Amino acid sequence: MREKTLRSARSLVVLLALLLPEVARAYDFDACTDSLDPAAAVEGCTATLQKHWANPAQVAMILNNRGSAHVLLGEFDKAIADFDRAIDLDPDYARAHYNRASAHLGKLDYQSATADLSKAIHLKQDYMEALHNRGFVHEKLGLYTDAIADFSKVIAINPHLSLAFNNRGVAYKKSGQLHRA
Repeated sequence: MREKTLRSARSLVVLLALLLPEVARAYDFDACTDSLDPAAAVEGCTATLQKHWANPAQVAMILNNRGSAHVLLGEFDKAIADFDRAIDLDPDYARAHYNRASAHLGKLDYQSATADLSKAIHLKQDYMEALHNRGFVHEKLGLYTDAIADFSKVIAINPHLSLAFNNRGVAYKKSGQLHRA
């Protein structure tokens, strides 16, 4: 009886030793992908990357998530570095280009933001958020015709998005086309 109990205990210890790293890995990954706390997301993504289990596409996604958390923390240079690495791994990852644009916007680098938004739109033509943000950047740069074109494309994709109508109206007004605003 005692020998059977010892064998069961040993089996349990072996099972726990095998499962605990998987539980820790799942916890880190969940923190990376699902945390509402950006600092916890950075920590979870960093821990996930340090475990070296992910394939290149997954690493790109993890870096993109960590970069997004850095943006929320106002750590724009760290964010850009993560987005750069994600894009190096997957140059066609439209979301990483879009998110890197957000970091550039945080630094008020409108030229770099426009380039990233344009790349994201090139990769995904109906990328409504990227079109809207590029319209916003164009309006900030005084490129009202380009802003109007971007906001009009957003409206064509989603005619119920009142913010796009408002922003297009602002661009029309600033361009001197009050009758269209």
